[in-house]
Amino acid sequence: FLDFFQNRKDTFALGVCNGCQFLSQLKELIPGTENWPLFKRNKSEQFEARCRLVEITSSSRAEFSSNEQLKKLIAQGLVAVRFVDNYGNPTEKYPYNPNGSPLGITGIQTPNGRVLGMMPHPERVILKEANSWYPVEE
Repeated sequence: FLDFFQNRKDTFALGVCNGCQFLSQLKELIPGTENWPLFKRNKSEQFEARCRLVEITSSSRAEFSSNEQLKKLIAQGLVAVRFVDNYGNPTEKYPYNPNGSPLGITGIQTPNGRVLGMMPHPERVILKEANSWYPVEE
């Protein structure tokens, strides 16, 4: 693992949804992930499938073992994706944040940026027809 995640410069890892949950369970093996949260079941206790706004920062739900862990993750610039409201502000409110994650955090990365875990499925909205609405062509 050390070779893949740290020594080799030609590799990266992306975990989406269940893959994100999986990566968060491997934090003892992935360098730089000691402050990563676990991603737990949605607060609504049901599958949530809708388009949501997210903020891609420069740097199920995130559950931190302590506020100190959360503060360290933010201070280190490891928050990669957040749920935001219709004003672009990070939010914990439903339905903007469908799983109630703290500060809207829904994606995290390693310090070198080569390992990214995120709960939303970006691949589901690359075509406008895949969205819940799209403008009628004139």
